[in-house]
Amino acid sequence: MELQLLKSWEQGQALLSEDRLLLFYFTQPNCSVCHGFKPQLENLLPQYPEWNAWHVDASQIPEMAGQMQVFTAPAVLAFYQGKELFRFARFIPVGQLEERLEQMKNIGM
Repeated sequence: MELQLLKSWEQGQALLSEDRLLLFYFTQPNCSVCHGFKPQLENLLPQYPEWNAWHVDASQIPEMAGQMQVFTAPAVLAFYQGKELFRFARFIPVGQLEERLEQMKNIGM
């Protein structure tokens, strides 16, 4: 499952108000860790089709990174009904991310 590319802060705000389960993946263009983690995240997401997942290039939408207090890349932020549930940043352990997504699934989110 390929991440959809977010185009603007306004689009991000609309998604936060509309989507029940939302995941943002923040990257920077020159971040090798970001590029290396993206395929792992895309391989994980098909197991969780209830999540609407978006790729945010923080260099293209700096106001979104600022508003969400994302100061490093990569970062994964997960939201339930517009409220942040959890975030991982810098070095993201795939197993821990999967565990959190599975917990949300098991409690019926």
